[in-house]
Amino acid sequence: MKKKTTILFASCLLVVLTCSAIAFTQRNDFYGTISSSSFHREKEIAEAPSSIPNLPLVEELKLEEEDNHQEEEQNFEFDEKEVITSQKRVKKGVRDNPSLCDMKHWVHGEFQRDKFIPSGYTRTASLKPPRDLKFTKQLYHWFSKEEAQLCLQNKKVWVIGDSYMRNLFIGLMDVLRGNLAKPNESITKGVPEKFVKIDFVPKAFGDVGRATLKSNNITATFIGGRRFGIGLYMEAIKDLFSNINNDDLIVFNVLIHDNKRNRVQSREFKGNMKKAEQFYLAKISEFVNWLQAQKPNAKVVWSTSTSYKEHKVPSEFRQYQRNTRILDINRKARDIWSDAGFPVLDVFHVTLACQAKSCTEDGSHHNRMVNRAKAHVLLNNFCRPTSCELS
Repeated sequence: MKKKTTILFASCLLVVLTCSAIAFTQRNDFYGTISSSSFHREKEIAEAPSSIPNLPLVEELKLEEEDNHQEEEQNFEFDEKEVITSQKRVKKGVRDNPSLCDMKHWVHGEFQRDKFIPSGYTRTASLKPPRDLKFTKQLYHWFSKEEAQLCLQNKKVWVIGDSYMRNLFIGLMDVLRGNLAKPNESITKGVPEKFVKIDFVPKAFGDVGRATLKSNNITATFIGGRRFGIGLYMEAIKDLFSNINNDDLIVFNVLIHDNKRNRVQSREFKGNMKKAEQFYLAKISEFVNWLQAQKPNAKVVWSTSTSYKEHKVPSEFRQYQRNTRILDINRKARDIWSDAGFPVLDVFHVTLACQAKSCTEDGSHHNRMVNRAKAHVLLNNFCRPTSCELS
């Protein structure tokens, strides 16, 4: 009887060990499953998780730290191997927690010194954190010059749009060069970098600046123009995009010049703001449909337009540039791009998070510190550092 009991016990132990080994193998396969690069547009958007508030930005929410190991992982080192392997992403359906790097949500946060620190993400467009805000421990990686250049090695980057996009371009070049000087400087006019003539760029776009970083074969180009809007320049924008290679990276926004005073008060709209908004959104939808049909493999990031410090905006422009109105237009345009599977850079809330007087001189064009923060958030999508996969 004793011998039979011993044999039975040994058999049970063998079954338990076998099952554990299978589970461990499946767990490794689960976390090791990755797919194509971060530029692949996904039609499906993961559901936001029900997160636990554990946020150093909100003093009222003080919870015991239950996962010190996870916080240690966020203090990772970013090296060449990581740059290569991080340009892959978790397969659809595998991840429960969405990554901020996917740029599929509105992201609220605050500035701590020169860094934008996320507090949470949401699908609700709101000036203040809404009730459905999902708190997060995720942090954006802040790139060194070497990391940024390694990420964009052998790439061509096009930043296209109005003066707010010019600001983003300046921030991107600062990050690529490791420039931390003059954080409070606001640049509102002029062509960034060296003016160049590119044969295929339509004449409508007179502001063309280009920078080349020869050590890593990076070319970055800004293309803008006077009162750059999609209503007046649709065909020129299509011509421009038609001549940009699919392998190139494009960051694009137009909004304010389709919706500010001179456009709304034109003969076409006669002061009717709602009519101007509807026309703008119809043009955005038309362009997105054209892009999907004519350039289905283009690597495009749509950027929202900026937020405003309304008290600094000249009184004659203020009713057109109120944050409630601009956010609502941003939301509708963002939905068009997001529904089509394009990532959307939430510039609105990055700029809204900077509340110091030095953040902007004129209420709309933000300083270099803020523009560098926009660029770092953008690079998290382009480069996919391992922090993107931490929840």
